[in-house]
Amino acid sequence: MRMSMKERLRRYILFLTGLFFLAGGVVLTLKSALGTTPLATIPYAVHRVSGLSFGLCTFFMSPLFLTCQILLMRREFKKEQWLQLPIGFLLGVFQNIWLFLLQGHLEPSGYLPR
Repeated sequence: MRMSMKERLRRYILFLTGLFFLAGGVVLTLKSALGTTPLATIPYAVHRVSGLSFGLCTFFMSPLFLTCQILLMRREFKKEQWLQLPIGFLLGVFQNIWLFLLQGHLEPSGYLPR
């Protein structure tokens, strides 16, 4: 059963909107200073040490994670899974957008506001 072009476009828009808000949630978690999500731990540490943007570090981790996945899955790795690379890039861009939007506006000082 083929999907209509309108339905496909609707799904892409919904996916990108979800990815945008996912990135916002990761950034809000960082800004709260209460920890970080497991997926963002390594990019955040690299960001803190290197001074590169958090989104860029997230994007750089995508190929590393994909390589590990290929090594673990071997023949079960499907060609569609290469789409993780552009999605990782978009996630990094969206994270940088959220960091820009929230810069200086969200610095909670107490435990309850966090």
